[in-house]
Amino acid sequence: MTAGVTKGFANDSFRQVGRMVGGGINGLIQSGGKASGFARGLAAGLVPQDLGVFGKISGKGASEFLAGLGSVANDITRDGLRGYIVGGRDGIIRGIAIGQLNNAVGHIVGFVGSGGNSPKYKNGGFIYKMNMGTGITFGNVMTISNNSYAGHEYGHMSQSEWLGASYSAVHALALTVGAIFGNTHGSMNPLDAPGVNQSAPLYTPSNDGYDF
Repeated sequence: MTAGVTKGFANDSFRQVGRMVGGGINGLIQSGGKASGFARGLAAGLVPQDLGVFGKISGKGASEFLAGLGSVANDITRDGLRGYIVGGRDGIIRGIAIGQLNNAVGHIVGFVGSGGNSPKYKNGGFIYKMNMGTGITFGNVMTISNNSYAGHEYGHMSQSEWLGASYSAVHALALTVGAIFGNTHGSMNPLDAPGVNQSAPLYTPSNDGYDF
């Protein structure tokens, strides 16, 4: 894993463009495939990820639970605003449903994979612990077997912004392609290939005492 982010989906210089692209994809889905929906979705992607009205979306220890609740409230409000931009008042609920699809899949996978345990919350991501395998991420929810995989999985969170609601399907396809070529989580997986997924320097257990 790289020590810093210099290119790829996790690069800050690309993330706003990625959010616009992801917003366009969501707008296309929300509008039933209309070009105008894609255009409105691009504009909706300019709505910040963190609206800054629910407190700082990070935390650990006693503040971790409240930070997680703030993150959920932030995401629902943000996706409602984006849905409104695409479809007016009638688009708010649909915008939330489409925007939160990846997160919902992530929580289902995490809940099952962890044996029914609740997640921890760190740096904008919900983290479930499983006892086998490596890691997998949908939206802002990762399921990992070891803390060392967290940095890589944060890279997938950035990819989720780029791909919008299509991420879950694209991720499943990428895993399938990797499996066919014998390298499910390596260079043969299009979302894991070098230059595409860059480890994000957001999660450092050694300096924050955050552990399972």
